[in-house]
This record gives sequence, structure tokens and C-alpha cells, in this order.
Amino acid sequence: MDLDLDPDLLFVIGVFSGAAAIPTLLSSFTHGRGVRGAALLFLISAGSFGYAATNSPTGYSVAEAPGIIIRVLSGGIN
Repeated sequence: MDLDLDPDLLFVIGVFSGAAAIPTLLSSFTHGRGVRGAALLFLISAGSFGYAATNSPTGYSVAEAPGIIIRVLSGGIN
């Protein structure tokens, strides 16, 4: 099954869902609630990163991340 999704877009989805998982996890621990929401965001992030890394022809480095995020966001605006 080939979904033909843009790996860069999935990389950005992984970055933002992973960033959202951290405060969600801290809030859950602070208020004594379950961590289901944070776990779901973490799984979305890991799945997006995994798919993007395996389907990107060149791979990703930490130094490339800001450029990828800006390119994807500016492409979505235009």
C-alpha cells in the first residue's frame, strides 16, 4: 500500500506533535490524570518520523530541520 505522502510534511507533523506531547505529558502528571493524550501524540510523532525517515531519499539531519519546517510551512501558505 503506497500512500504517496510527502516525507517533509510528515517530518513537520512529527515535530509539532512531539512538541505538543511534552506539555501534555507534564500537565497529566501534575494533575494526576492518565497520559493517554500524551501517548497518542507521541505515537503520532514517532510514526510520522519513522515514515518520513524511511521514505526520504536523503534522510534528515538536525541542521536541516529548521529549513524543512520553513519550506513546508511556506509551501502551505502559498
